[in-house]
Amino acid sequence: IGEILCRLARVETDFLRTEVPAAEPPIATPPVLIATGGNRSAKLWPLRHWERVIRWLHDEGLGVGLLGSKPSDQQRFYHSAKDEAYLLERTPLLDLRGKLTLPQVAGALQRARLCLTIDNGIMHLALAVRTPTVALFGASPWRLWAPPVSHLHLVLPAEPCNLCEENRFRNDGCLLPRHLCMESITPGAVIKRLQAVLASGVASPVDRT
Repeated sequence: IGEILCRLARVETDFLRTEVPAAEPPIATPPVLIATGGNRSAKLWPLRHWERVIRWLHDEGLGVGLLGSKPSDQQRFYHSAKDEAYLLERTPLLDLRGKLTLPQVAGALQRARLCLTIDNGIMHLALAVRTPTVALFGASPWRLWAPPVSHLHLVLPAEPCNLCEENRFRNDGCLLPRHLCMESITPGAVIKRLQAVLASGVASPVDRT
């Protein structure tokens, strides 16, 4: 939208470079930051997948922090507070939700080694501060919302579904009895991508494996 407005005003700039204000967070933050919530429940990644990947990161010696709004807002707007409560109870996850301002979230992302997220606002903040970001896209249009920048690494469904696109993404939840697209983004595929990004910071832009 910003690019469209700039082009209408004949403003020439680097349209792929977004910027946000960043501030030092008032508390220590871990090297890996995740965000599980989204404005459409169809975008959510299965709870058991998150649990396995968080445990893998912990076994690799990497602390993991959970970003987001306060729990009541996470449930009301981002469909994730119940799942997040489970993850906080069952995994060594640091709860940062509601404890940071948006500039402080940007600052925490800026100092992080990696961000793992679905398609949501945290993804765009991470990209704006140049944090290597692994983003899981299923029930949202990655060709539209995923900026073509080198520090964004997409993991896409092994079994994609077109129903959300056919419905113009007006549906909140999945339109199938089984949430096939997001379920088919396996923990193994995500761990493979995390290993590549953590090892070198460079990976191919899209992975369907």
